Amino acid sequence: MEYQTSPASRHKAQLLQALRASASEPAITWMDASLKKLRQSQDLENDFLTLSAMARRKLGEKLLAADTEAIETAGGPLNLTHWTSGDTGRIILLLELCELRHTEAQKWVELLFRHGDEAERIAVVHALLLLPQPGVLKQIALEAGRSNSLILFSAIAQKNPYISIHYDNHEFNQVVIKSLFNGISIDLITGLTQRANPELSNICEEYADERLAAGRTLPYDIWLAIAPYASTEGQKKIEKYLADEDPKHRFFTIIALGGSLSHHPEYGEILEQRLHKESDAQLLAVLHKYIA
Repeated sequence: MEYQTSPASRHKAQLLQALRASASEPAITWMDASLKKLRQSQDLENDFLTLSAMARRKLGEKLLAADTEAIETAGGPLNLTHWTSGDTGRIILLLELCELRHTEAQKWVELLFRHGDEAERIAVVHALLLLPQPGVLKQIALEAGRSNSLILFSAIAQKNPYISIHYDNHEFNQVVIKSLFNGISIDLITGLTQRANPELSNICEEYADERLAAGRTLPYDIWLAIAPYASTEGQKKIEKYLADEDPKHRFFTIIALGGSLSHHPEYGEILEQRLHKESDAQLLAVLHKYIA
């Protein structure tokens, strides 16, 4: 019978591979020695927290290589190119600890999130889907989403598939709305198209109306949340901004309409009409992708 490795073991191996491709030889030597120290530790909690705190200094804050492969998770691919070497090392240590004491995995995750600094908390949030039983770690995700730290909030809101599979509609919608309020791109919210819902479109339409009434500009990517279940008035706004002088508004309205064709087949005709009026070569290429 073929031996089946645990998900934690596979994820640790993938992260080690990514780290080895990006970090220096002294950094890798430290990483290997740290894993060995954990395996031989008689005081796991203190040794783990000490090594995690050292990870930034020993491994650095350089981003992983641009060609680092994403890790497949239950929520889809988890992109690692926004992870630093220090983040990666911390999660490797955490996964090692979860393997050594697998019945206490949640305890170790909570330990790092509660006792670590902001960088360590961010690393945990980035890695939620790589950790054992990610569903039971939802409170950590929700806490990050309520944080006043926009860096920590962004760790759960952007490029993180966790929310796409573990959040209900209300929780997911709150992430989108808080992102819009704080000027954080919702274009980077994983699963936005798939998790779109009527309540979200309605809330975002109301938000757009409030901003326009106050004489303020609209976030370029707000159309991604409005288009899937847009009201008649919402569709009129989208069509208006499809012809806006700012190419960024035109880009996101094209993307929003094209991504919502399954809900609104009539959007195809709107895009085709725009095709004959658009002069920007890059936007024409995007239009052709949906019309073809």
